[in-house]
Amino acid sequence: MDMDVAHDRAKKILGFFDLNDFADELIGGYSHGMKQKLIISGALIHNPKVLIVDEPLVRLDPKGARQVKQLFQDLCVEGTTNFCQHIR
Repeated sequence: MDMDVAHDRAKKILGFFDLNDFADELIGGYSHGMKQKLIISGALIHNPKVLIVDEPLVRLDPKGARQVKQLFQDLCVEGTTNFCQHIR
């Protein structure tokens, strides 16, 4: 993947999760929920056609859980196949 494309996609995905302000910080200071969102962001940066996740909402606050649910719904509409466990 071209670095400019990767940078643009990362900025877009991190922006979706309100993490752009933390992009230059070490993840050691991130909360568990922020780390969970970062992991999901990393899985999406290459625009996968299939996404398999196990309990993506674990320890997310209500806003984060809504963001992840919305993201996965949007991905389905765009044609990405999602296999998720424990999303209600």
